[in-house]
Amino acid sequence: MLEGIAFWYVNQSETTLQLVGYGVTILGTLLALSTHKGNYELQRAPYFAYTAIIFFAVAASQVIWIASLAAITGGYLWLFMLMDVFVGFAAGYGLGIIAVGRSRDAYGHEGMAILAVIPIANLWLLLTPSRNELSANRIQTIPLLTGGLGRVDKRGSHTSRGVIQAGICDGDQLGTRPDVGRGVGVL
Repeated sequence: MLEGIAFWYVNQSETTLQLVGYGVTILGTLLALSTHKGNYELQRAPYFAYTAIIFFAVAASQVIWIASLAAITGGYLWLFMLMDVFVGFAAGYGLGIIAVGRSRDAYGHEGMAILAVIPIANLWLLLTPSRNELSANRIQTIPLLTGGLGRVDKRGSHTSRGVIQAGICDGDQLGTRPDVGRGVGVL
């Protein structure tokens, strides 16, 4: 019975399969929006990074379809179909969780989190600046996601035309000793 459903599933047009995947993702997002409660907030850069990780995981999961011929002959094509649906649902659920945090950070409430699954409208959720720069509810992220590792400064350029230097600082943050712990590259 499951194998028959799997054959029906893989014989659909590409458009139908995309719509099914999008629908399953929306269901996962709606479940996350209705069940996942909390007061956390998520800034723009981590939201973008986590969204990219989710979409990369979904794309990487499609590599299993390379073995679809073996699955058809082995009688376990239904596992591939089930995995495909599960990955879409899990991606939607994860997207819903991070969208709730981003909506709270940008708008002060979780009502705009649904924008995460609406193409183009997702940009409003992504690009809206934080309402409050200092918030006790903000999720702590690694400095790499918030831009805390590097900087660009013009200090120490010894030319009249103004060379900009970019580097990673790990020592003297005040700039009183320019050579301490700076990896400098000229731009």
